[in-house]
Formats: sequence, C-alpha cells, structure tokens
Amino acid sequence: MSTITISHPEIGALKSEIDTPALCVDLGVLDSNIDSMAATCSSHNVAWRPHCKCHKSSVIAKKVIEAGAIGITCAKLGEAEVMAAGGVSDLLIANMIVGQPKLDRLVQLRRVADPIVCIDHPDQAKALSEAMSRADLKLRTIAEVDIGLNRVGIAPGEQTVSLAKRLAELPGLTFSGIMGYEGHLLTVEDQQEKTTRIHEALDTLVECKSDIESVGIDCESSLVEVRDRTSSPSCTQELPKCRRVAESSWMPSIATFARYPSCSMRLPSRRRSSVAQLEIVQSLMPGARL
Repeated sequence: MSTITISHPEIGALKSEIDTPALCVDLGVLDSNIDSMAATCSSHNVAWRPHCKCHKSSVIAKKVIEAGAIGITCAKLGEAEVMAAGGVSDLLIANMIVGQPKLDRLVQLRRVADPIVCIDHPDQAKALSEAMSRADLKLRTIAEVDIGLNRVGIAPGEQTVSLAKRLAELPGLTFSGIMGYEGHLLTVEDQQEKTTRIHEALDTLVECKSDIESVGIDCESSLVEVRDRTSSPSCTQELPKCRRVAESSWMPSIATFARYPSCSMRLPSRRRSSVAQLEIVQSLMPGARL
C-alpha cells in the first residue's frame, strides 16, 4: 500500500508557495513584542510569567525566558506537560487539578519540572499533599483568590488566610503566594470606570497578601493575571501593587478581543500583530462581495 507524504513549506518559501489555510508568525515582530513586554515589566520592577495558552510552543516559551521572564504560565496540566517535554521547568498551572488520573500525571510532571499549582479549596490541598507525600516530592502551591470574576477562587479575607495556613502546614506542599484574575473587567466600556475597578481588584489581592503576612506566613508573591493594555489599560502602570504578572496577549497581539468594542484593540505603539492567517478564496458567487 502506498503512503501519503505530508509536505511542509521550506524556510524562505514565498507566500504563494504555502498551502492554505496556514497560521504564519512574523518572527521579527514576535521578538519585538517580547522585548517590549519584558522591558515594560522590568521598568516597573515586576516579574513576568507570560501565558503559553496562545502559542503552546516550548520554543517561544524559551524565547521569553531568555528575554527575562521568570517562567511560564499554563492554562492546564496538559500544557505544562508539553512545556516540560520541551525543556521548560518553571511552570505555573493557573488552574485547579483534581481527580486521581491528573494527580498521577502531576506527580510525573513534578519529577521532571518545578510546577506551581493553584488551589482554592482545602480538599484540593489534601489530595495534592497525599499524592506528593507518597512520591516523596514537594510541590509549590498558590491560593487563587476571587477578586471579582466569580468563576474560581476563594473568598478574600479569613478564608484566604485559612487556606494559606493549610498550604503552609501540609506535608508535600509549599505555600508560594496568591493570585487573582480581573477578567470580569474586560468588557467595561468606560475607561475611567475600568481603571477604578481594576485598582479595586488589585487592592483586594494586595490586602490578602498583607493579611497572610500578618499571621506570620511568608507570602512570596501576589500574582495577577492580566490582558495587557488592550483590556486593562491602567494595569501596566499599577503593576507594582502585584509583584508578578501572568499576561496573555503579549505574543500575537491579535484581535483576541475584537468581539468586545470596549477593548478596541488599541495596541501600544511598540506592539504589532505578529500572527496572520493565510487563506485563499476558493469560490465566489457572481456579484458577491468579500
């Protein structure tokens, strides 16, 4: 039986020689965007841990680490496994991990990488502690705080402090800080209102950090997951409130938020789109318009 050979365009091929549809990355623009975001975080003395969910490439992840990122943020365990397989070790899994199959996979990941896992309930912490203790491993954890999104996260205040205490006490776990996400403010149209509400959300996270430290627990980092200036225009200026940032629109700067008029895709002057979808029109009815 004959086999089908799948060909890929060679480096240097003309656009006309590339089969479609094809997702194309302008490497020069990509590098410029990486350098711009790294410089912004550095100038505000904030550690940068960018998301990989928009590219899912360990090659690009290594690029941002070389540019100054302290590590990579992943949306789920599977992404972290891909990053680790590509040689990226310092990984934040910005989600909760539950269920024995995933716990088993996390143990294997911990053997080859140094992940951080989000937790918003003591039951999750107990299961992670037992899994890591059985494997004689230590896992970094952070408490996810609900700063207004009402999707995941523990309530600010006493509940957050209680969870931090639990994470600091359980065997097999290390408490490494807290995080929050202001995604509920993405579509606020009035920019002044958006700025005010972002400040309030970040203040909640900073207050939680202070509450935890007041009971004698070191809260290494307060991390906020932001969407850069396209959705949170004041966040870059206010990054000192949170010591670390996991930001997800830096790499492609594509119209992720085009469906939301309030975002308006006002990219910083130093940031351009590095991603383009190459397509060919296959059929056009007489009189039709594109």
